[in-house]
Amino acid sequence: RQAVLTRLCQQLRDGQRLSGAMAQQPAVFPPLFVGVVQSAEGTSDLPRALSRFIDYETRADLIRQRVVSASIYPSILVVAGLAVSLFLLGYVVPRFASVYQGSGRSLPWASQLLLDWGQFAADHALALGLGLAAAAVLVAGWVRGQLASGGWWRLLRVLPGARPRIEVLELSRLYLTLGMLLEGGVTVPQALTLCTAVLAPGRQAALVAVRTAVESGEAMSDALQGHGLATPVALRLLRVGERSGQLGAMLGRAAAFHDADTSRWIERFTRSFEPLLMAAIGVVIGLIVILLYMPVFELAGSLR
Repeated sequence: RQAVLTRLCQQLRDGQRLSGAMAQQPAVFPPLFVGVVQSAEGTSDLPRALSRFIDYETRADLIRQRVVSASIYPSILVVAGLAVSLFLLGYVVPRFASVYQGSGRSLPWASQLLLDWGQFAADHALALGLGLAAAAVLVAGWVRGQLASGGWWRLLRVLPGARPRIEVLELSRLYLTLGMLLEGGVTVPQALTLCTAVLAPGRQAALVAVRTAVESGEAMSDALQGHGLATPVALRLLRVGERSGQLGAMLGRAAAFHDADTSRWIERFTRSFEPLLMAAIGVVIGLIVILLYMPVFELAGSLR
């Protein structure tokens, strides 16, 4: 950090503007922050612009923390369920298979299928162990890369029923960012350009088309609606903002509405999804155990 500040001070002494000095260190200062500082330099309102950006980051981090917090417990359940299932399939089942192999009794087809897998796992234990370890390393590396690049939105889309909500939450981030930039004095085309990184790659082309339409004289509300980037609530607020000259404030209200609605959905989703997930994991583990002990039950019944 000291080196960053030293470079900034030196560049300012050389006569560069603060935004230009920040732009030369993109690893430290994101383009969005540089754009806010650049617009504030033109209005001589840098302290207020920085305060507005801090509020924006606080709200964005709060949304992220809510989503991540809601996904922690289900992730732990999934990992624990996979670990127990792999232990049963990789350690317990092969040992049962060796016991039943020489019994000469006919087994139920489901139990026989499971025990055939156990025999295969026992014969190829080393290769399966290495393959499982390699797969775990690859998956962990991919997840870490997605989280580091902001792709945690895409990871959450795999949850049942979460995709539409994640898309609305992504649009909420767009409205929040646009509102912050417009209230800071950034022009609409420049704000749309700076907001490109907020959206997923599949929607960035739509935002570029929105900017082109706005530069051609189309209203931003119509441009966003035409390219699928406006929710019904946001569309009504945008049109009010365009008539009243408070577009930035209306975008902030649209973001606040969708954030609150998403928070309520997250709470309801976690309350219903976690018990269902626990039940599904219990059913899988219980099914494996029942198939293992079914021949024992049949043998006990025959002894009577």
